[in-house]
Amino acid sequence: MTRLRRAGEHRRRGYNVAASMRRLITAPIGLALLLCAGWSLCPAGLLGAFAQPAAPLPSATLTLVSQSAWNDVKHPLRVTVAATNTSSVPLSSLSLELSIEAPALSRSVYELSLRADATLLLAQSQFPQEGTLEPGESRTFSLVQKVDQLAGRGDNGLYPLRIQLLSSEVVAATFRTPMLFLIESPKVPLNFAWTWVLAETIQYDPAGVFLPGSIETDIASGGRLADAVQALQSANDPVDLVVSSALVDQLQRMAGGYRIRGPFGRLRTVLAGQGGAAEASALLQSLASLAARPGTELVSLPLGDADESALIKAGLTASADSLLTQGRELVGGALGAAPSTSVVRPVFSRMDAPGVERYVRLGTRIALIDTGFFPMTPELRLSAPPVARVVGRRATVDAVLPDPGVNDQLTAAQTDPVLAAHAALGELASIWLEAPGTVGRGAAVLFPETPTVSAATLAAFAPLVAKSPWLHTVSATGLVAAVGDLPRFGIGRRTYPTFPEDYVASIQEARNDLTQFRNTATGADRLIDELGQNVQISQSSTFLSDPRFGEPFLDAVDRRIKRTYGAVHLAVSVITLTSRQGLIPLTIVNASGYRLHLLIHPVSDLRLTFEGGSRAVVLTSKAQTITFRVHAATTGRIPVTIRLQTLGTTIPPETIGQAQLVVRSTAYNRVALFFTIGAAVFLLAWWARKLVPHRKP
Repeated sequence: MTRLRRAGEHRRRGYNVAASMRRLITAPIGLALLLCAGWSLCPAGLLGAFAQPAAPLPSATLTLVSQSAWNDVKHPLRVTVAATNTSSVPLSSLSLELSIEAPALSRSVYELSLRADATLLLAQSQFPQEGTLEPGESRTFSLVQKVDQLAGRGDNGLYPLRIQLLSSEVVAATFRTPMLFLIESPKVPLNFAWTWVLAETIQYDPAGVFLPGSIETDIASGGRLADAVQALQSANDPVDLVVSSALVDQLQRMAGGYRIRGPFGRLRTVLAGQGGAAEASALLQSLASLAARPGTELVSLPLGDADESALIKAGLTASADSLLTQGRELVGGALGAAPSTSVVRPVFSRMDAPGVERYVRLGTRIALIDTGFFPMTPELRLSAPPVARVVGRRATVDAVLPDPGVNDQLTAAQTDPVLAAHAALGELASIWLEAPGTVGRGAAVLFPETPTVSAATLAAFAPLVAKSPWLHTVSATGLVAAVGDLPRFGIGRRTYPTFPEDYVASIQEARNDLTQFRNTATGADRLIDELGQNVQISQSSTFLSDPRFGEPFLDAVDRRIKRTYGAVHLAVSVITLTSRQGLIPLTIVNASGYRLHLLIHPVSDLRLTFEGGSRAVVLTSKAQTITFRVHAATTGRIPVTIRLQTLGTTIPPETIGQAQLVVRSTAYNRVALFFTIGAAVFLLAWWARKLVPHRKP
């Protein structure tokens, strides 16, 4: 190996006989050209002969295809790379050069080794490859290298590797990757908790028709969600599985067959068992299988993936509590496993002091939050705690903190997902190697709702974790229990997006209308549930950025309730009363299909009095006649307004319809008649007195 190392050093320093001869020959010629060019003494032919363009340098790209997760004396290093010629000339005399550097003894040195030579060179090996690499062509090359000689160093170590593609002894491409070498089985592995958040925005309208969106692509084979679930299935380890209730809701809608509108408005129908419906059903089954694993800690998001911080700020705390419960019921019912009530995932990691107090009140002990929730100094970043105690105003909750270094490695090399996965695994190894025999240490990573890590990186990372004996995967609850002496972080003031005031007012109005309708209509449970879901969906975090997309759900509630009330009609006519009191019949037609509890409220002036005033009725048939006893104080045409109202209890009654009724009274008033007759008699007597002749005195 020493010979190989020296040979590599000589090659890099230019100790090459052929190259030296070329320099000896070309140096005088170059000097002569310079002199004669300066004195204008060189013939044009001589200049043309030597002024040839330089040959293009070989260039290529290398991406990691596969690498052993770890190595020891019995397990040699195995690496497969894909090389692509990015130059305009063929690459020949190909070989791979493997350089093994001294172990990185700290996280900072390890991270530097992924970009440059950070430690001393220990050994080099060359692996010649057959054939050539034409411009634009891609090929895979493999190498196998025994590393048992590293056991002589007497300790486990994280060794930086540099792999270069050479063409005719010239470097065409380079990449760096870590190698963990174990001399013995880890006695105290590193506790590792990983959280996978599987979510999807709401992509259907109030009628249940899916809109142009990404859900069909995401759940199809090769899609974001399908690949994430497949990656999870490849690692049979404990995991915190956070499942979006909005995702489950949409998968259930799709599994039974659905309609979807294309980009140009064309409506397409997908039958159950076909296309996206079959893929939705398969994904639900896969999620149920993952949730049933003994080591899975299932966590659900609130119904509609509502942002609880936004609801609390809008004064909808009771709604936030209800949505959290309903989300657990939906996810638990669909996957056949009960979500945890002690572990919560704040949507988009939005948690503030009131949220901490609310979580504690609801029985939450652990919160799963994103990387960067607490600002980290460069020094603290390399020693970030895996668990911390988040302090609100009057309550505290334990929070699992994803390691920023691991997150950086997973997101850094998205064009080389396998390399990113090994770099992240090396970051975890560097954490473990800082104190490999110390109990109570751990690390965590979280993949949030909005993807920051490619599906290909997740697919490469998950099996590596499963193959690493120095990692002990645990749930978030297990990590909190294993790690002691938790640091305390004050949550401070947090500002998150919220709904506009007019949108919140619309939500409140829709909720009040639905409450009235629930008290009014009997037998409309299915419709009430559908409308209630619309109100709940309107509070989804999907509509935080633009509430206009949530307004149709609220409008649908108002429109459907008014349509039901609009099926009730009053049949009115002119009614004649021949006496001072009598009965007025009112015919009400109920074509809503439900039993309606309503209030009939007549409005008239003092000329007509309704005995008993307003009356509560139950409309059960399509046509129903109800009579009122009235008293007329005078004759003539008396206009009456008949209003149909809901039964107001805690909410003021709502008028759902009204009609004008005319009562024509022909009854006489006895008192008035007595005075009228008396007046007439008096006048007649007065006139008669004038007509009778009087004698003169």
